[in-house]
Amino acid sequence: MTVRSIRGKPNVSRGAIATLAALALAFPVVTATTAQNAAADPKKATVEVKGKVGCDPVNEDFNPTAVEFASGQETVNAAAVNAAAGTYSGVKLTKVPKKGAAIEVTITCKNPDNAAETDSWTTNVTVTRPQGAGITRTVSLLKET
Repeated sequence: MTVRSIRGKPNVSRGAIATLAALALAFPVVTATTAQNAAADPKKATVEVKGKVGCDPVNEDFNPTAVEFASGQETVNAAAVNAAAGTYSGVKLTKVPKKGAAIEVTITCKNPDNAAETDSWTTNVTVTRPQGAGITRTVSLLKET
């Protein structure tokens, strides 16, 4: 059955509407999680940090195994590093000042074929307290060549 056009709007069948509704349920929009990941309470000094992590491209076969955040006030290791996905999570910084903090991050990588063969690299990032009600900040730790 076809729905009649009202005020110049195109005709749309009920079947097309049902198909669009089914597609919307099958492929949900991820922006809701993205907005939550970039939010923190600006009144509190706690910020959780997670994101992508990688090794030095020179050692392309190496996998990230540890991520350490160190500021003048605290040192925190990532609770989980997923080498296959190239992600880290579980970093909870509890002393981030209102203006943000410059934090040194050390990424340790290992050769999966020889665990004794390791490599590490260091970068500096600024972690701030984002606006909103959550406490999570996404920080990418991928080394550029």
